[in-house]
Amino acid sequence: MTTVNQSMRLIKVGAQGQANVYPVYLNQVRQDIPNTSFPDEVDEAYLNSLGYFVVADAAQPTGDVVTEDVPVFANGVWSQAWVSRAFTADELTSQLAVTKANMLAEVSTKVAAALEQGFSFTFTEGAGHVQLRDGDRANIASLRIRAAALETQNVTDAVIPFRDYENVTHMCTPTMAVQLSDAAYDAYLGFLNAGWTLKDQINAAATASALPVIPAQIT
Repeated sequence: MTTVNQSMRLIKVGAQGQANVYPVYLNQVRQDIPNTSFPDEVDEAYLNSLGYFVVADAAQPTGDVVTEDVPVFANGVWSQAWVSRAFTADELTSQLAVTKANMLAEVSTKVAAALEQGFSFTFTEGAGHVQLRDGDRANIASLRIRAAALETQNVTDAVIPFRDYENVTHMCTPTMAVQLSDAAYDAYLGFLNAGWTLKDQINAAATASALPVIPAQIT
């Protein structure tokens, strides 16, 4: 016999006509028998004399839904019992709906993150990221209007400041500012299209195996 500690599962075997109780732990034994002082670890044989028996571990089977059943008694030992079953059609449908909702939210979050960082554009001093959030696109549209006006005045010098995602300010020529604005429009549509494509694939999936893999970054 061994000693029983606080974490070991027990079954209380009921007297004739009484149901067994499972799981039970030492704390419950103390409540059941309040007039007896129990140490932190109790001899198993003593607990057996009181109607409490250790329940041996049994390997949990594989399956979609696995639940613990009432322990079984065999060869003088109480052991865990398990019930395993496949998901029902309703459970599969519900799980797929939850998974889709989570994935759609993840795509939206990643598209927003992509727009916040923006796309890489090569300035005279080097590359920097051009952000594409709502306010950024409004500023870029205004930038293009100003650049186009300067071009009509034959201004070719780098006179238009632009601050990138990395907080570096670049001086752009009107021509470069127009190129930046056009590239920003294309990049913005590219990010949106990537997100829409993923969302369409998610919505169209009839099973979990048909769901797309969401990339670490939307590009």
